[in-house]
Amino acid sequence: MNTILIRYTYTGDLNLDLDIDADDYALMDAGFATHAANYQSGDINLDGAINADDFFLIDRAFSNQGALLSTLHTAAIPEPSTLAFLAATLILLVLRASRP
Repeated sequence: MNTILIRYTYTGDLNLDLDIDADDYALMDAGFATHAANYQSGDINLDGAINADDFFLIDRAFSNQGALLSTLHTAAIPEPSTLAFLAATLILLVLRASRP
């Protein structure tokens, strides 16, 4: 079964370790120096460039981060085919129960 993991994190958490720290700033500085243009390199607002807007976003998120997000639970979301199977099973059970 294939699943998708959805996780909350802070804006600017470039390495997705649930906090904004020196590692995230180092990734952003390296991305700025190499003119990278993806989230993991520091383009937080995804406008195609790492600039002052991105540095503002990571600084604001750094100063506003509160409790660690690792205390939040993550959930696996089932494949659509699994949901279709469950719906078909439910329909069959309802039809069977309604027969005289």
